[in-house]
Order: sequence, then structure tokens, then C-alpha cells
Amino acid sequence: MATNKTIEVRHIPALDADAIVYIDKFGLIDTATGEPIPYTAEQAVFSISENERSKLQLTLGEGLLWDDLEKSFSIVIRNSQLRFIREDSEFEHALSVKWSGNQLAETIIEGTVTAVRVA
Repeated sequence: MATNKTIEVRHIPALDADAIVYIDKFGLIDTATGEPIPYTAEQAVFSISENERSKLQLTLGEGLLWDDLEKSFSIVIRNSQLRFIREDSEFEHALSVKWSGNQLAETIIEGTVTAVRVA
């Protein structure tokens, strides 16, 4: 079962394309023990979509980072990646992962994106 999380992203046309406009970190713990999960991420995708149509996809090493020691994901979005935001709107997001040694991918975090275009 995925954790539901609401996030906010902002596209700021006056900023450089390379400027970081969103950064977040998700630590993963085993709910039964309270300890970090024992898995290692082999593949992962963070996506922002509208009506199931992808607007942004980040993969491991390209905006999505996995820290195996901390068992956490970091998401880094640059201003240029949010050019699809033409006006204040709502989207969906999901973080899906395939763990090492397992063939099944699972969505671990999903929710709503409040997208803001800053004039």
C-alpha cells in the first residue's frame, strides 16, 4: 500500500533553467519494526502526471537519488523540468520502485501535486 502525500511544485520563469525549485527526501522504514527497510532499490521512477499522461519522469541518477545506507530517496527538480506548468493547476505524482532481487515493481508513495506558476 502506497503512502499518500501532497506536494507543491513551483515553476518560476524568471529563474535560470538549472535552478533547483523542488527538493524532498523520503526515508523508508518497516512499519512493523520501525527500522529502515532491508531492501535496495534497483530501479525507480518518480512521475508527475495529468489524467495518467506523464508530464515529468525522474529516474535513478537523473533527479531521483537512492541512498542505500539511509534507505531513502531524494527528489531534485529543476526549473526547466516544470515548463509544462502554464497556470496554477493540480496533477498526480507517484514514486514506484523495483527492489533488488524482486521482479515486481510497487508504488510506494503517491498523491496530489499542487503546481504553481510564479509570475
